[in-house]
Formats: sequence, structure tokens, C-alpha cells
Amino acid sequence: MQKLFIIAASCLALSLALPKNFGKDPKDQQSETKWDVKDPGILSFEHREKLFEKNGHRVDGTAVVNKNFVDKMDPWKAGGRVDYKYLDSKAGASLEALNAGRFGTKVGAEGTYNLYKGRNSALDLGARYEQSFGGQFGRSEPTFGGFLRATF
Repeated sequence: MQKLFIIAASCLALSLALPKNFGKDPKDQQSETKWDVKDPGILSFEHREKLFEKNGHRVDGTAVVNKNFVDKMDPWKAGGRVDYKYLDSKAGASLEALNAGRFGTKVGAEGTYNLYKGRNSALDLGARYEQSFGGQFGRSEPTFGGFLRATF
């Protein structure tokens, strides 16, 4: 328990010490660190970093860690995501993986196309693939789907 407290306090200190870019859209910042306590006892950290941006191409990386301190059987969950956007064509792609210890690893891929982007809203059309590997039930069947996502 002491080790968990030291890790949580270190992450909190790091997130508070990082310089903030006020007045900018959070998606345009170089990096962003968030921490949150969801439902009582679930601690979550997320760090997003702009890895590359040149000639209309942009690559962002995100790392996520969370732990449920109420349910002792729930393992640490750690994962990452890489997002690619071609800004000139409004198209993008994402790859992600989330490891949940004995429950296995979930991987996914997503492709999106922006249909509309307003000042405070957006409408995206996309397709998604997801599959789990390892864990108690072994490899799952792949899941494919399409979506229409609105942001306000």
C-alpha cells in the first residue's frame, strides 16, 4: 500500500509541476496530464503527448493507468493509444492496447473521417475493430463495427 501511495503522490506532483498552456484548446497543446478519482476508489491517470506534427500530419500518443482500490481482485490496468490525423483531409486512424493483468490484453484499431467541425461541435463517421487476447477465456472473437460520433 505504501508503494501505491508513493506512485500516486509522485504522479500527482508531476502533473501539478508541468507548465500549463492557458487559453488553448486542450487538443492543440503539446502535452496534457489528467488524474481523476472515478466512483469511490478508482484512481486513474492519463498522459497525452503530441509526438509529431509536420506538413498536415499529426501523431499523438496517450498512456493510461488505473486501479480500483475498493475491489482488491481488480488488477492494475495499463495501456496506450497512438492517434494519427491527416489534417488536410480530415481523416484519422488510431491503434490502442489495454492490459488488465490476468484478464488479458484488449487491442483495437479505429479509422475516422470528420464530416462536420464547428466551433464547439463535431460529427465523425468511422469504423472500429476490437479483440481480446489472453486472460481467463483465451482469445475472443474479433468485433467490427461502424459509428457516427457527435461532440458538442
